[in-house]
Amino acid sequence: MTTVYVETTGIPLEWLDMTACQLIADKLAGAFALYDKDHGDFGGQSRLELHTRASHVPMLRRRFLFIGEVDDYPLQCAPDYAERIRSSTERTAI
Repeated sequence: MTTVYVETTGIPLEWLDMTACQLIADKLAGAFALYDKDHGDFGGQSRLELHTRASHVPMLRRRFLFIGEVDDYPLQCAPDYAERIRSSTERTAI
């Protein structure tokens, strides 16, 4: 399990929120948190934090390629939370 951080400048919080919700619907993330560093609607810095599988990181990096800086680190959490993220990000092959 991994935490992916996307640092952005000038991207509306509403767009980041909508994108994160879509990533959860697509099972590319199991949970997210959104932080507004400057408390501004535009021009401020924002951080999107996603909890996901390590195997999904390349897809997330491509998704945010031109949006902001993307970093990922191992997710340190309780085993039951890790299992919740694992089960909510399981994608079936079509």
